[in-house]
Amino acid sequence: MLLPVAWVVMRAARAPHLIPRAFLHAAVMVCLYTLVTTLVHGRPFLPQNGPYNLYAGANPFTASHIDNPEDSLVPAVGAHGIYADVNWSRQPNAPGVNDLRDSQFKPLYIQWTRQYMIGHPGEMVKLSGLKLLNLLRPNLQVHSAHSAGGLVKIAEAFAVPLWIIGIVLLPHPGPRSARLLVLLTVVFYVLPFVLTVSAPRFCVALDFVLWMDLGAMVSLARRRSRARINAKPTIPEILTKYGLAPSQAPSDRGSSYNTSIR
Repeated sequence: MLLPVAWVVMRAARAPHLIPRAFLHAAVMVCLYTLVTTLVHGRPFLPQNGPYNLYAGANPFTASHIDNPEDSLVPAVGAHGIYADVNWSRQPNAPGVNDLRDSQFKPLYIQWTRQYMIGHPGEMVKLSGLKLLNLLRPNLQVHSAHSAGGLVKIAEAFAVPLWIIGIVLLPHPGPRSARLLVLLTVVFYVLPFVLTVSAPRFCVALDFVLWMDLGAMVSLARRRSRARINAKPTIPEILTKYGLAPSQAPSDRGSSYNTSIR
């Protein structure tokens, strides 16, 4: 989705030679994904759980199961008079007729989600905020906050707030359009989780990108600061700053005086 934006950014930066590289990287990622899913599933795999996740993130019970919105599906579907559950021992492509992952529920999930979003816009805004916070919080499901692993997870979670501060206060490498590309990358990455379901583990890739971008901004700020410190103004520049022409410099007047005495 961001390839057209990348094309515009590279043209604005007068770096058209990078456009083929961007498309090449995208093609490599598609090939790797196809290869891995073929090895695992026996064929190229495209997820079919979109409606499932969509309704899990937009039903009357989502807020009470925000840590794991999928748990809200059983009571939400039950409220429509349908008994169904999830049997995780079965394969996703053959879950069974009473399994919430069965394809028969897809049109119902889409219909129920549309009805809930239209009928409860205020609740959807609240759920979007809760899912965003859930996405950005530290992933302490495995490691406790007092363990070394937990401290690492807490440090990782600072990527987003520190990046926001950096994007406001620090210089950004490249043209201004490059900053727009990074910002759009963040928005397009976060948006699906805000609309469907979120979990802290989904933020790992975003944290990695933001830490790299923040490091580039800090590095550029340090180089500029070092350049300002090392830059020594010349004597004519100092004289001009104080409104003195070089011929009016005290050393020049003194030199002329001493010459006239001789």
